[in-house]
Amino acid sequence: MTKTGTKTGTKTGPLRILVVDDNRETASLITESLHDLGAEAEACLSGEEALARIAGFRPQILMLDLDMPGMDGFEVAQTLRARPDMGAARIIAQTAYGDAD
Repeated sequence: MTKTGTKTGTKTGPLRILVVDDNRETASLITESLHDLGAEAEACLSGEEALARIAGFRPQILMLDLDMPGMDGFEVAQTLRARPDMGAARIIAQTAYGDAD
């Protein structure tokens, strides 16, 4: 929510947010919450999938899990920063470690 109480967005429409997390439940929960706040959000389950989806979706924000198998979040961020078309995108790094105890 913004200070005026309107839903999240820009002058050209809702924020486009790409959620990248190898945990399907986490990615789904975050994406649904972002939709509820008025964002246009999509989820990817791997770094490779995220890089493939970026050209078509053109996210303004990436919520990026740092600890993923294969291409981890650090590699995704480094690759994105090297792309001139993604220079304005913001990256929110996240990770979670669970303990069964």
